[in-house]
Amino acid sequence: MIDREVLKRAGVSDGDIKGLKQAWDAFRSAATRKTTKVPRIVCTGIYNAGKSTLLNALCAEERFPTGDVPTTKKLAQSEFDGAVYIDTPGLNAEAEDDQEARSACDTADFILFVSNAQNGGIGVAEAGWLQDLRERCTSKSLKRRMVYVLTHCGQIEEEDLPGIQSQFRQDLDRACGFAPKEIFCVDSLVYREGAEKNAPELVEYSGIPRLQAHLAQRVADAEAILSKAQKEELSARRSALLEQIEKLTASLRSEQEESSARVKKKLEEIDAVWETLEQRLKGLQGKKPDIYFDNPRVYGRSVCGEAKSKSEAKRKLREGLSPIYNSRERELRQLIQECEAALKYYCVPGMNSVYFSVCNDANHFFERCVLDLQKLKVPVSKVEEINVDPDISSGFLSEIKADLADGVVRTSGVYSLDSYVDYTDIDPFTSTERGLLGIYYDVTTYFYSDGSATREMEKDMRSAWKINCDSVNWRIAMRLDNFVGKVLYEAEKRKAVLKAQITTYRKGLKAEAASDSIQPALNHLLAVKKEATK
Repeated sequence: MIDREVLKRAGVSDGDIKGLKQAWDAFRSAATRKTTKVPRIVCTGIYNAGKSTLLNALCAEERFPTGDVPTTKKLAQSEFDGAVYIDTPGLNAEAEDDQEARSACDTADFILFVSNAQNGGIGVAEAGWLQDLRERCTSKSLKRRMVYVLTHCGQIEEEDLPGIQSQFRQDLDRACGFAPKEIFCVDSLVYREGAEKNAPELVEYSGIPRLQAHLAQRVADAEAILSKAQKEELSARRSALLEQIEKLTASLRSEQEESSARVKKKLEEIDAVWETLEQRLKGLQGKKPDIYFDNPRVYGRSVCGEAKSKSEAKRKLREGLSPIYNSRERELRQLIQECEAALKYYCVPGMNSVYFSVCNDANHFFERCVLDLQKLKVPVSKVEEINVDPDISSGFLSEIKADLADGVVRTSGVYSLDSYVDYTDIDPFTSTERGLLGIYYDVTTYFYSDGSATREMEKDMRSAWKINCDSVNWRIAMRLDNFVGKVLYEAEKRKAVLKAQITTYRKGLKAEAASDSIQPALNHLLAVKKEATK
């Protein structure tokens, strides 16, 4: 019933399989044991304990061979008083003898265990044999079926016998888990002498008649005694077997849960690595030009003063504004030069460009993903590098610079110097002066300042500059978006290859978990449990 191979494939240790097999065999033995019509009483004990002599005394005949050295090498049996008495080889002599005695006890209905009272207590060999019987029969069953006898009691002082009995009780309790209600003290030689001399008092003193009466009662009540013993043994064997099954089942289920948790964790880790790749590639899609264009300024010496006429004031104002007006283009070129490094990053393809950076980042993301998957034991291969050429002409940087400058420097009609001169207010101031003849007359003076003109000039420059900067950023962004789109298109093709490898591994991992060798073992243990409890 116990399938070693199924359990072994599930990782159950040889020791646990052996223990389960022994528990099953013991249960089946108890379940299938048949009650014999004639009870079998097996006499056992260490050699020279007086087993054969005791049996001869019980049957009042010399049916079993006796001697000072081990004489019983094979089982000897004889039927009398309604039972079959079986003499076994003495224990602790030879291994074959012990096995012979063990086999006999396995078929026994009652066990007559014999010890030499002169030893003063149970020896190591006897204790081991009693423990073996306890394991083979269970403690409750052995308690009902065993009759314990001390021989050679006639050779012990009568006052010492109670102490010896007490010692044997303690030793029996340790070895068997119980102490018999009664330990029979006998002396077969005293019985023989009493029988030969027809001396009833010696026969009675030998303790044999009392033991015979007890055994006769056991034989008479054998059916009831053995039925109870068998039920108790079967119950104990079933409990021991079920305990073994529950222990192994719990262990296997725990291992199965751990295995399932490991698979789940592995799948979650794979998903996390893949999600990281997705997020990193998505970050490329939102890549925008990051060029900061500072606001242009107008520089020059302040122009202000007064004139006798408005035309003179305009002339002086024009002369003062002219160098400021003419410096705009120089200031503008300086601004463009200051951001030229950033412009090159976006306008010139090469190792130091955003286009190389995007490809390099994408390749790095795939490389990192492959390494992380390989750390998780996922068998994925290296991804082919992405290498996309940007749609950028060699003169793109010059075009961008021209676009930045366009409309900001001098143009016909708009942003002309005269327009700024005309925009400036020239304020007249009239005062009264006394002439040489003492006559007072009005004198008009015209005050002028370049404040409003330079402010308007700077506002117009900034407005045109912002429009140009927005246009330039848009043009660069369009090319960058187009380039990133091509890179992501290539990335999708590589993702598909990588995804196929991951999917294959995931299916294998799930299939392995589904066909886990633990489940067949659990099913087998359940079948054994059903068989034991039906």
